[in-house]
Amino acid sequence: MDAFRQISISSDVAEDAYLALRSAQTALQDMLRLDGYRYVDTPILEETDLFLRKSGGELAARMYSFVDPGGRQVSLRPEFTASVIRAFLGRQDEEALPHRVQYAGPVFRHEPDTLQVNRQFTQVGAEFLGSAAPEADAEILSLVCRGMAAVGLSGARLVMGHVGAVSGLLEAYGLSERARAFVISRLRVLSQGGDAQDKVLQEAEELGLLNSKGAPFSSGKAMRSAGNEQDGLAEAMIQDVSNGFVGSRSPEEVVHRFLRKLAGADDPSNIQRGIALAAGLAKVAGPPRDALKEAGALAAAAGLDNAALDECSLLIDAIDASDLAGVGITLDFSRVRSIAYYTGMVFEVEHPALPTGLILCGGGRYDGLVRALGGAKDIPALGFAFGLEPLVSALEGG
Repeated sequence: MDAFRQISISSDVAEDAYLALRSAQTALQDMLRLDGYRYVDTPILEETDLFLRKSGGELAARMYSFVDPGGRQVSLRPEFTASVIRAFLGRQDEEALPHRVQYAGPVFRHEPDTLQVNRQFTQVGAEFLGSAAPEADAEILSLVCRGMAAVGLSGARLVMGHVGAVSGLLEAYGLSERARAFVISRLRVLSQGGDAQDKVLQEAEELGLLNSKGAPFSSGKAMRSAGNEQDGLAEAMIQDVSNGFVGSRSPEEVVHRFLRKLAGADDPSNIQRGIALAAGLAKVAGPPRDALKEAGALAAAAGLDNAALDECSLLIDAIDASDLAGVGITLDFSRVRSIAYYTGMVFEVEHPALPTGLILCGGGRYDGLVRALGGAKDIPALGFAFGLEPLVSALEGG
């Protein structure tokens, strides 16, 4: 009889490696506990929609999903944050804000073969709900830096971006949420220079954000071309409004949003200007205050108010007053994350002992996630997660 082979999702762990992983996990969790982060554990298996609701297509394409024997669409968790928010909402009446929790356990993502990493790996992380203050962002960054010190790791570099600041600048062009999300998701591509801007413009056209002539859509033309399909959509929309199925938006807001979608919500010339601005911002990286000054100069040259960058300035002040355990921070406006729910500061931690593209920690602010997952109102929130295996690999020198 043939022997069973190990499937390509994970590796068997021998005792020495197991003890190294547990030692690092214990050091991180002990530090978090001392800082007031209480333990929470969530199921490995969740309803698929929990992760799809706000995480974006890139994460969805890497999830292990299937239909269980009861006919429900379920997934192995690809990350903890959505599950932690679900657990918080289930006990919200018993939980005071601010709410600080920590977690540890396996997650599952179908990572590209080029990364040469296991698709089952361990996360250790924390979530902080209930504060929009820049000091909360600085607290999370300090925990990450002190966590690396707690396990004895040096030589790491923390790279910070700010989705909220870039989105605020793009909003000054009148861009819709969809258009801003598209441009922000292409920041890393735009940072490559060359013909990257032309490629992003072409992609915007293919996605319908621009028409073939690069001119604004005509609302009359959009409505006429929709024909019978539009009539059906409009009838369904009116029925939903009359029945009250509009969520948190008023009927007027629903109708306005619907008509904007039919008409092509964004002026393509503004999208072009937004992409050009993003291409400039995507090349801005360096010490936080220097990078912020350069971003401000770009915004001013484009005729935009720098107020969207004020949040960055306050965050840098808070970071300067925090204990970063000797870890250097770079502000890089091209830095975005593969999960779509982030709304403010984002960051990743790199280490020279790890392969290019593999990070040992990442996180950021996600102020809209609580409401998106069923909360009655928005609650400011942010967090981070270490990949335990990359962390130990960096400790051992790769």
